[in-house]
Amino acid sequence: MKKTKQIAAIVALLCIAALIIGFIISAFTTTADSRNLFFAFFAAIIALPLLAWLFLLCYGKIKGKHTMAELFPNASDDVPSIKSNPEHQVFTEEELAQAMESEKHNL
Repeated sequence: MKKTKQIAAIVALLCIAALIIGFIISAFTTTADSRNLFFAFFAAIIALPLLAWLFLLCYGKIKGKHTMAELFPNASDDVPSIKSNPEHQVFTEEELAQAMESEKHNL
């Protein structure tokens, strides 16, 4: 599994390098289609990593796993923990503030 991930990462890096090289070459050539190629390479350099990030984010959400694509991977650790009541008790704002303060002091 680790070997396939490494191969996929190397292939992805080679593709991005090829896009960048094509982008640079298209910037210095003057043919009829060089402007279109320039903008196509530019769009691909931006779009492909964005799509890869979006794929990883969706994969993590579907599988319920933490991935490197999350914006705030430790966000759930910052939420103060309040003991849950099986009867689904509703807390007042004062009780929530006290629980948050006590959680701050415990850190």
